[in-house]
Amino acid sequence: MTPGYYLVKDKDGSVSGQDFADYDIGDAVPFQLTGTVAQDYNDYKGAYQLVFHDTISNGLTFNASSVKVYVNDSTDPVDADKYTITNPTTDGHSFDVTIHDVKSLGTDVSKVRVEYTATLNENAVIGSLGNPNKMYMEFSNNPNNEQGGDKGQTPEDKVIVFTYKVVINKIDSRRGYNTMDPITFNVIASHDVEAADPKLTDLNGNLVDGQIIFTADKDKGTLTAAVVNYQGDELPSTDGYYNSICCWCNLNSCSRCILSNAEKS
Repeated sequence: MTPGYYLVKDKDGSVSGQDFADYDIGDAVPFQLTGTVAQDYNDYKGAYQLVFHDTISNGLTFNASSVKVYVNDSTDPVDADKYTITNPTTDGHSFDVTIHDVKSLGTDVSKVRVEYTATLNENAVIGSLGNPNKMYMEFSNNPNNEQGGDKGQTPEDKVIVFTYKVVINKIDSRRGYNTMDPITFNVIASHDVEAADPKLTDLNGNLVDGQIIFTADKDKGTLTAAVVNYQGDELPSTDGYYNSICCWCNLNSCSRCILSNAEKS
């Protein structure tokens, strides 16, 4: 029995089947759990059962309605009465998916995969620690037990979802305020390609246009820059207004920082 636990694809859709991915808060992150079936499962006197035990971090919200189960490389999900979703569980996991009997899925099943999504929520950890997902499986391993009670267990596997933030410190010039040209940049992160415990290895801001320098903090998952707001004639200084800069960014996405007028609160 070989465990597998991989993201279906990264956010831009370019990579599938990996141990890490980068998403924005609010995104539904696709996960895939895969288990290889014993070659002699049809000879089991009792049911050949698989149980996927999943533990997700506080930064991820499990979407129970998204669960689908497939056999081999099929894109057609099996009937929902062939498995049970336990959420929440009483065994300390976030949720379990139990395949009642693989024999009911066909006579030539070599692997079973479970696909689901979990939403990256407001409790997500920003930076190198990321938001881990852990999984292990139990499987029937006694072909002579008609009750199907004996089970083996796979080692635990883990994937991590990373997210980042950009911090812009606006420094007001005493001479007044003005607008600034939009600034476009990429946030680029590097990770371990394959690892039992995936790590963020590098983080930087790649300037596409404009004048801005980022200071990266890989552990905190932040890029920080200072923007000086000089005097200009488009947005004059007044008592009731100040200039603000807003920038949202995540891995593999381009963001635009725009300085604008906003009423004081």
